[in-house]
Amino acid sequence: MGRRRRNNKESVLDMLFDVSGMFWQVGAVVTGGLLVLTAFALRWVVGHLALAEASPLFGPMAAAYGWLLYVVPLVLLALAFLFGAKTLEVYSRQRRF
Repeated sequence: MGRRRRNNKESVLDMLFDVSGMFWQVGAVVTGGLLVLTAFALRWVVGHLALAEASPLFGPMAAAYGWLLYVVPLVLLALAFLFGAKTLEVYSRQRRF
């Protein structure tokens, strides 16, 4: 009764992290995917900030708070770093003799 239901996104990330702890190939694919998503998110942020700064209505707001949009690519990059570190750990553990 006191249990909290976990979010599906959290459980998917936990499952991928556990599976990448067993198979380094899965971790490599997830890391690559997260790096691609980071590049797309960064491109999206730069494009939206350029459009917002050209607008007279959103220009001052983009100048003051536009840096907040960079949180999305930073979070994706941090997740890619975590999966990459886990992948490197599992790869080096499996390749030892």
